[in-house]
Amino acid sequence: MTGWVFLWLALWTFLPFSGIMVSDQYQDYLQTFRKGVLFMANIHDEHRQRLRKRFLQEGLSSFEPHQVLELLLTYAIPRKDVNPTAHDLLNTFGTIDKVFDAPFNALTKIDGVGDVTASLLKLVPELSACYIDSKNKGMKVLDTTEKLKEFLIPKFLGKTVECSCLLSLNSRLQLLNYSMISEGTVTSTPFPIRQVTDLLLRHRATAAVIAHNHPNGFTTPSKADFIVTQELYRYLQKMEVKLIDHIIISGQDGLSMREEGYFQTF
Repeated sequence: MTGWVFLWLALWTFLPFSGIMVSDQYQDYLQTFRKGVLFMANIHDEHRQRLRKRFLQEGLSSFEPHQVLELLLTYAIPRKDVNPTAHDLLNTFGTIDKVFDAPFNALTKIDGVGDVTASLLKLVPELSACYIDSKNKGMKVLDTTEKLKEFLIPKFLGKTVECSCLLSLNSRLQLLNYSMISEGTVTSTPFPIRQVTDLLLRHRATAAVIAHNHPNGFTTPSKADFIVTQELYRYLQKMEVKLIDHIIISGQDGLSMREEGYFQTF
């Protein structure tokens, strides 16, 4: 908003109460300006109401990516056209998931995005993970690859670097404990053996599943993935703990190293 608009707003707000006499012509200008401001405000309010009504009736499946962001931004940015900001976010980061995964400081560099709006955008993947995690809370037995993937995929939502986790299980493959055990870089993450063994002993586990994510979009195991899996498999054997699988997650996809035949060489 330009300095002239601020000046007009100030005059519109304070002149009626100042006791200053103004000409009829000037009063006409003020009245015209008032109508223009109210008209624009009404347009934005009506558009927001249409977006919310459409969402409640249809969900988000029929929305374009910029419309999804636009709807979300209406809850953080009051009484303003947020369409340009939605487009700026997509033009800068490329896709809607990359908008949510963008660093906080990068988001606040976008025109119209302040701390509150950036916090709301960063909240989305965390809320999604909490929602899916809550839905899966009653799932105690992880005795198939599909159940493991369904449990693990939400754990890595919004993670932009490689992270590793451990699932401690009993002989019936019931989940005793889930722990995120390390955070690495965009291309690697450690599996600290001491921490793994401490957790398994603490929860008296007889079986285990390890998992980590590939932020690059591919689930194909690397040579390092193979080596660490082999080392952990042999180490846990000495503890009489069976390593059931190593699951690699990327986005909504998952790969089982056991099903792909990697465990046959151990």
